[in-house]
Amino acid sequence: MSGSSPWQEVPFLDRPPRAAVHGEAWHEVDDYGLAVLALWCLRVDRAASAPAGEPPLTRVTREESGTQDAWIRPRTPQEQADADDDLDHLLADAGVPPRPRGRRWYLRLPPGQGLEESVREWWWEINQRLEGTDQTPADELGVLEEILAREGLRSPRSG
Repeated sequence: MSGSSPWQEVPFLDRPPRAAVHGEAWHEVDDYGLAVLALWCLRVDRAASAPAGEPPLTRVTREESGTQDAWIRPRTPQEQADADDDLDHLLADAGVPPRPRGRRWYLRLPPGQGLEESVREWWWEINQRLEGTDQTPADELGVLEEILAREGLRSPRSG
C-alpha cells in the first residue's frame, strides 16, 4: 500500500501492551466483526498494535462416525491470509481502508469494561437503531461512532 494510511495513527509497540493507567485494561481484538470497527473508531485514542508473533490459535472440530473430536492448533499462513482478506472486505464495505497485516491489535477500555461484553452491547444498540433498514457495515460504523462518543471513549477529534 503506498502513501499514508490512517492506520499509522495507531501506535506500533515492540511487544503487546501490558499495563494501562487508571485501572484501564488492554484487550486483544479478534480478526473479525464489530470489535475491528471499534478499533478503527478508537485508533487515535485507545488503540495499539504489536508484531503478530505466533499465529493465532484456531479451534478445529471433526465429527466422524458419531464421535466428535476437537483440538486447538495454530492458524496456518493461508488461513491467516483468508481471515485478513475477509477483514479487508468488511472494512471496505464500511468505507475503511485495509488494516496493515502482520500485527496484533489492542483496545484500551475503562475499568470493568470487557471487550466481549461491550461488543454485545454495541451490537444490541446498533441493531435496535437500524431495525427495519437494510443495514450495511457503513451504517453500523456510523451508529458505533455515536455510541463510542456518547460513552466517552472517542474524542471529537478522532477521525
